[in-house]
Formats: sequence, C-alpha cells, structure tokens
Amino acid sequence: MRGDRALRSHWLALALKAMFRPEAVDGRARVYEVRLSEGSFVARVRKRGVEVSSGSAADADLVLEADDDSLVALLVGAPTNGVRIVAGEPAELDRFVTLFRFA
Repeated sequence: MRGDRALRSHWLALALKAMFRPEAVDGRARVYEVRLSEGSFVARVRKRGVEVSSGSAADADLVLEADDDSLVALLVGAPTNGVRIVAGEPAELDRFVTLFRFA
C-alpha cells in the first residue's frame, strides 16, 4: 500500500537520527542524500551531531538510492543488492554505515 511505504520511508529518516553514532565522526562534516521509494532525505553530519531533513542536497558527499528494506539491510550489516551509489565514492558508503549502523 503506497501510504504505508511513505510512512515507512519517513520512519527510516527518523531512525537514522536516532541511531547516529557521534563517536564515529572523524571531524569532517559530511552530507548524505538518501533516495527512498517515497521520497528523499538529507543527513548533515557535523562534529557531534546530525540534522535530518526531507529533500535533496547539491553538496552531498554521497547520494544513495534504495528501497526501504534494502536500506535497513545495509544498516544492520546484512547483504543487500538493493542499494545503489548515485554519486560519491564507495568508501563513503562505509563511513555512512559506520555513522548510522542499526545493530
């Protein structure tokens, strides 16, 4: 059901904020754009905090495209083929997972 998917995508954006690991920040500010099935959001990482908002970011260090289930799989450390890097370096994906791991 389409409405349920939109709500779930929104929950994932909130979950990123809740699961953020400030101790994993290496001092460099980063911007991540995540494109999900029902919308995009941006996570702006600073020294000891993160801001998550809906939308896109022209200055993103990494842009990901995924379905909701694949993003969850990535962040719990399960294998997935459903996450695609649209822009940015593959090494930045590892940093993203380190900063927001669900497990």
